[in-house]
Amino acid sequence: MKKNIVLVSTKGGVGKTTIGWHLMPYFLKDREFELIEIDNNNKTVKTFSSSSLLENRMSSFDISAGTEKLEEVVINNMMDDTKINVIDSGGGDDTKAVLNMIEKLKMIDETLFIIPFMPDYAQIENLIDTYKLVQNYQFIVLVNNINLKDDDDMLFVNGDADLEIPDFRKMFKNKFYIVPKSKYFSFAAAKHKETLFDFAKIAFEMDQKTAINLVKEQTDGNRDAMLNILRKYKEADNTKDYLESHEIAELKNFFDKAV
Repeated sequence: MKKNIVLVSTKGGVGKTTIGWHLMPYFLKDREFELIEIDNNNKTVKTFSSSSLLENRMSSFDISAGTEKLEEVVINNMMDDTKINVIDSGGGDDTKAVLNMIEKLKMIDETLFIIPFMPDYAQIENLIDTYKLVQNYQFIVLVNNINLKDDDDMLFVNGDADLEIPDFRKMFKNKFYIVPKSKYFSFAAAKHKETLFDFAKIAFEMDQKTAINLVKEQTDGNRDAMLNILRKYKEADNTKDYLESHEIAELKNFFDKAV
């Protein structure tokens, strides 16, 4: 069982926020976890300042402070058998620095590496380079932001010999998963400063009729208020459907067993 989940990439712009800050908290929502950003450039914590799911569960450090934080993680791993650490390392040199820290602190055996990959030809070299860094450790590849109905996107799942796109399913076998495209990732973070699960939470907690009746009581039957909450509920319900989709459920099942 892995106690540390580390997102790695030799370049930025591969969707680490989507996976580390939206999906991992959803997968671990019933577990004790901490989300740790070690990155000299990004301060993602601010992006999720309204998230109840991430409240008191996230922190951000630059590389110079990262070693001290990872030393603390080592002690926590020894003292707490239940806590999961999700570590979001920055792209490029930041990822290499975090990987070096993990190796020196002998955290490898307790660590699962996640390699995010965007469906773009220019990202293939980045994926291969990142894979070479962690190929001897336990890892998975997540092809991110895939439109399942777009043949061009699916080339990066199934491969295309003419375009020199490898068959990643075959290359990575049972270590390859798909994260379908959804507008709700950016909407939840940019509009509400919360995770996908935060945005969908009302739909997980009650059905539409119950939600409308509750709002009716709270607003004394104000029609505009009821229409507004109905629209919000529909968006939340669509987000819930996404989180319960086959691809996300398959990925969640993997993490249920891995951590």
